Amino acid sequence: MDPDSPEFLNQFATLRQDVLAHAESEERYEFAHFQRFADRGKLENLARAVKADEALAPPRPHPGTALKTVVA
Repeated sequence: MDPDSPEFLNQFATLRQDVLAHAESEERYEFAHFQRFADRGKLENLARAVKADEALAPPRPHPGTALKTVVA
């Protein structure tokens, strides 16, 4: 679908809501499950890896990749 298509913003808003729901589910259920059952050392290693990845990620989108604002 072309970003200039009339249905693009609606489809993008739907995708956005799905991604947010997925992230909320991870934080509420999957991460809680890990905390109860996973080895603490492994969790600490995973946390360090996530922090390292976040430190390398660009703080904002790369030039030329800005999307139109979506009102949800």
